[in-house]
Amino acid sequence: MNAQAQLDRCVASGDITSQACTGIHRNATGNIDSFNNTLQNLGSVNTSGFDFGAVWRGPQTGIGQFNVNWQNTYVQKYEAKNELGAREPRSVGLELTDSGIPRLTSVLGTAGPRGRGR
Repeated sequence: MNAQAQLDRCVASGDITSQACTGIHRNATGNIDSFNNTLQNLGSVNTSGFDFGAVWRGPQTGIGQFNVNWQNTYVQKYEAKNELGAREPRSVGLELTDSGIPRLTSVLGTAGPRGRGR
């Protein structure tokens, strides 16, 4: 969980001794001076969407055969919960801490004569 999600859950709990506030370290003046928010395994991930693709093979020519392969993944829903059942602040199209779940991922591949990629 990132630092902002940890702070949001701590504030929402209304109790600095709650599980959500564990790992937030304060100095003598009460200011936050560090977080212990190492990555943890998620309790569950629920996704829905679909994959689709197309493959085209050209006719055999004097120099060989050309091929195109286009594969796509569309994510309709992504929901993650931590081990305590609290929803993680990640969703489709939202980037957090340099990672994200793109709504659409697409890969296009081509191959020329004798199967060499182009």
